[in-house]
Amino acid sequence: MTHALEFAVDLPCPPLQKKNLQRILGVQLPHSLTLVQAAAIGQLIKAVTNTQTAAWVADRTDGPLLGRLQLESPGGAPLLVPNLTVQFVEMNAEGKAIRVIELDTPPPIGSDPPPPPEPLPVESGDGSSDAATKLSSPDPK
Repeated sequence: MTHALEFAVDLPCPPLQKKNLQRILGVQLPHSLTLVQAAAIGQLIKAVTNTQTAAWVADRTDGPLLGRLQLESPGGAPLLVPNLTVQFVEMNAEGKAIRVIELDTPPPIGSDPPPPPEPLPVESGDGSSDAATKLSSPDPK
């Protein structure tokens, strides 16, 4: 299939398709227009109203977007990202907290990991301690 496509892309664009593209664009296209050039023009026309096609075209011209975010201050210095904490609360059948697990962001790469946390009692609504424990761990596993 690859060899057949490599052969076909350099073939001249059929006159009817070329005429339709010229009508849509309102311009005269070169006599030497190839199938691959016509296909590219067709994709670009479709990209005007179709975001998936526009993304496809951008991926092939600019390369795919990287899943990376860089935060900078107006002067260009990196911004500090706040520490986020995620809590998981285990409840008993009566709806009381049995255990709270907090997952903090991991320490910076290259630093020593913090020591394991000491279990802390979780206070119930009436001020007394329940059998629950509060754990803090940078690693959710």
